Amino acid sequence: IEEYHKGLKINPDDARLHFHLGGAYFASRRNEAAIASYRKALKLKPGMYMARGYLAISLGYMGRAKESRAEFASTPKVKPLSAQQWGYECSLLF
Repeated sequence: IEEYHKGLKINPDDARLHFHLGGAYFASRRNEAAIASYRKALKLKPGMYMARGYLAISLGYMGRAKESRAEFASTPKVKPLSAQQWGYECSLLF
């Protein structure tokens, strides 16, 4: 997490760094921080479908089902994934 923050000090508008920081927070069970990082990545790069999917998953873990469903519903509009692809992507989280 610290390394991502160092990178963001150099390049605060790097959506990939925000996305990966979100993943590090998620892996550390710091879901609110993960959500904030994924949202920042999406603000910088709205077409980053992986950030939207992981945002939806993080929201679901926080019990925010309505927000989670809304994010999942918007993901296929960005880049459609098959059920098999989503399963693979989600398996990377656990």
